[in-house]
Amino acid sequence: MMWARGLPPLSTHGGSALALLALGAGCGLSRREVLAARGTHVTVLPSETVVVTVPGSDRLVVCRAMWEQVLADRARSAGDGYLFLPQRQTPEPKNGITNWVKRTQGRSTGLPELKLARLRSSWIVELLRQRVPEDVVAAAAGMSSTAGLAPYRSWVPKLTAEATRRMLRGWA
Repeated sequence: MMWARGLPPLSTHGGSALALLALGAGCGLSRREVLAARGTHVTVLPSETVVVTVPGSDRLVVCRAMWEQVLADRARSAGDGYLFLPQRQTPEPKNGITNWVKRTQGRSTGLPELKLARLRSSWIVELLRQRVPEDVVAAAAGMSSTAGLAPYRSWVPKLTAEATRRMLRGWA
């Protein structure tokens, strides 16, 4: 996030970097969904919860609290335009995200390579670590079943014996 905030604030690079992070790590959107997302897909509820109507689906994703303000600000400034790379001419450029990351991040040193798949994976793993029910995670991620979560389970620590007892007993 510090890298993204360090980019020129009024440029599309700065806004696109934050949009990519918010849509990937904050909402778990896939490549196609990030490219299709427009400002009008983002809604701030009266509770200040930020939700994204995922383009091309009937899914509604609740943004993680850490990314709510970033996404709400970006949506306001984008209006009906794209959240990520609003100036692009092609609705779904084949390597739009990868090429943009290479050009933008190439000037930074000491940072791990930014990958949308890693942002989405981190989003999924964090939800699983917080013990959000797997059916809820799978639905939010656009998976047809919880079987799609299998690759992520190895990153989730096992419950302690005490936590297991509390959960099975009913959190008494």
